[in-house]
Amino acid sequence: MARAQAKSYAVRVDPAGRVLIPARIRQRHGLQPGSVVIVNDTAADEISLTPQGAAVRAAQAYFSKLRRHDELWSEELIQERRESAKREYGG
Repeated sequence: MARAQAKSYAVRVDPAGRVLIPARIRQRHGLQPGSVVIVNDTAADEISLTPQGAAVRAAQAYFSKLRRHDELWSEELIQERRESAKREYGG
């Protein structure tokens, strides 16, 4: 499968430190006024922007690979909290 070619855009930083994300990129990623983007400052002295939704999906995909499909971490967490409460309150 061919990878999509990355496109680069030159933008200026205004006096308030803001940059304008080109309309084509905003439309492609569904960014609206008030949308949250994650700013990454890499060790390679690069800056990247990731829409919050894409960052959440990437984290979910990463963590879903770590669990067995027959277990729910929420159930495990609830059980741990119940045991902790029993120890703490003597139940």
